Amino acid sequence: MQKSYIEPARRRRAFKFRVKVYLITGAVVCVLAIAAGFIIHASIFQIKKVEVVGLQGESQEAFLARIRPMLTRSMLGRVLSTTNYFVWPRTLTLNDPHIAQVEVRKSFFRREVTITVTPRASFGIWCFAVESACVWIDNAGTVLEKAPVPEGVLIPVVYDSAPTPLPSGEHVLPSEMFMTVVNTLKALHDLKIPVKHYELNRISEELHALTPTTVIKISLRLTDSRTAIDALQTLLQKEPLSKFEYIDLTVEKRIFVKRK
Repeated sequence: MQKSYIEPARRRRAFKFRVKVYLITGAVVCVLAIAAGFIIHASIFQIKKVEVVGLQGESQEAFLARIRPMLTRSMLGRVLSTTNYFVWPRTLTLNDPHIAQVEVRKSFFRREVTITVTPRASFGIWCFAVESACVWIDNAGTVLEKAPVPEGVLIPVVYDSAPTPLPSGEHVLPSEMFMTVVNTLKALHDLKIPVKHYELNRISEELHALTPTTVIKISLRLTDSRTAIDALQTLLQKEPLSKFEYIDLTVEKRIFVKRK
């Protein structure tokens, strides 16, 4: 008798519990649906103006046409569309060799979005063995675009022994080796050495700085190129650069010279 009384009581409690769960779940779903509808359709969340700052060589309309598909890749973007305040992130990663960074600033009360584009700064010109095949590069060694055949010595110019030009977005050298090149170029500039241009030999992994009187050879395999530059500085404090046919800094902790 006791068992027959307890079982119906348990079933009633279980039934009441399920009803409560269904009611609470339904209420939550309704609230979320109402909130979602409000966010989607309420004018207060709709962007009135999008401004792009820092563009070079491209119209604002063309740039926005490129980034809008990025905003709709997420579920939120597909539901709300690109005119909604919540779809715009703080930063955008754009696969463009000419652009270093894209920053997004949003104003909720003005309902405006300001996109600041930071272009990659040109560091120098990199030329390949093929005649007239030169490109602009940034300070990370990224190929930006085609460059004219250089004249003069106002900007660093490296002639690479590689026969095949690289497309935009590629790196001319592995990052560690390229940083050795950058540090060498900066160091020779600080020493006020009048370099006409540089020649890179990929087989020997050497960088040659050609001046009007002297060739300076530096190895890209050195673990500390600063030591070689310091040795060069010490040497030039004793004798002028024009006294040497070449200065060889390709061996670590050694310096070889050929005097004229």
